Formats: sequence, C-alpha cells, structure tokens
Amino acid sequence: MAKGKLKYATIICIVVGFILLIVGYIKSDSLYYDNLLKSNNLSNPSQVFNWTTQNFSTPKSLYVHPNLSPRYLIEKHKSLWCDEGAIVMATLDNKLGYKTRLVDLYGYDNIAHHTILQVIEKGQWVNYDFTFRLSNQPLVKSSDSFHMKLKKGRIKTYPKLYNYLINNNYFIKRIVFALRGIKEEDPVR
Repeated sequence: MAKGKLKYATIICIVVGFILLIVGYIKSDSLYYDNLLKSNNLSNPSQVFNWTTQNFSTPKSLYVHPNLSPRYLIEKHKSLWCDEGAIVMATLDNKLGYKTRLVDLYGYDNIAHHTILQVIEKGQWVNYDFTFRLSNQPLVKSSDSFHMKLKKGRIKTYPKLYNYLINNNYFIKRIVFALRGIKEEDPVR
C-alpha cells in the first residue's frame, strides 16, 4: 500500500512540475522579449541598437538601479545607464540568436568606468555603445567619448545560466529574486 501511495505522489509531483514549467514559460520574460521584437520588427543587432537608443536616454542623475531585470528596465524606465542599455540590447540580440558579451572599460586607475555590448556578426565582434550612441567603433572611441584613457577592456559573459533561468520561467525568477532579496521596484530616491 505504501508503494502505491509513493507512485501516486510521484505522478502528482511530475504533473505539477510539468504544469509549473509550462505556465512559468508562458508568463516568462522570454515570451515578452519575443513579442517586443516582433511588434517592433527587430531582426538584427543594428535594429535593436537603433530601437534602444531611440526609446531610452541616459540618466541625468547619479542614481543606479542594481539587479533590475531587462524587462523591468524596458517597461518602467525611460533612461538607462551604460550597463543597463548593454544588458537590454544583449537580451534582445540573444533572443534573435546572436552571441553577446559585455565589455567593461577600465582606465589607468583600474576602475571600470563604462560598459558596452559586443555582438558576433558575420564572424566578428561588433561594438555597441548605448550611452554614446556608437556602433561598430573601436573600444578606444567609447573611452574617448567618456574622456577616459583606456587601459583595458574586461569581457563578461552575458547572458549567463542565471539569466537564462530567470528569463525563461516566471516562477524560477520569483524564487531566485526572493532568495536574493531582489525587489523589482525603484527605491525612493
């Protein structure tokens, strides 16, 4: 009898898990990005860059919004910092099937002062700088725009497994954000 209950409980867990995966995906940020790309006729990184630079400005204040998802930034913000703009573009480009990465630009003070996006196009890494509205320009052009002497660029993989998980299942995102203490809201300034 205990063996039958265990089998029944296992089947229920599998069915509930399957339902959570399906509903989690239907409510996921991933489908939101697909719809955004389709409704704006975005099919390549250049179009994503143009859409992002036309729809978002750079902030006038020094207030930073850490840990916000790309979807939240797209829906709730009219201005983005360099890394936020790079992450929004990387998320959308990645949904289009392009390989992406972020590059932090370091000055001779060994501090990262700026972040840009790189996308593989036709076998080459192409630079996209949201803040200074530069595309397909060398890293030094971005650092010159920032009035910084470039020492090095540090490459960061994006998206990481974490980003795939939170973008592709609503419930996983809610659990991860709760465990990390992340609230998707702008704190009072």
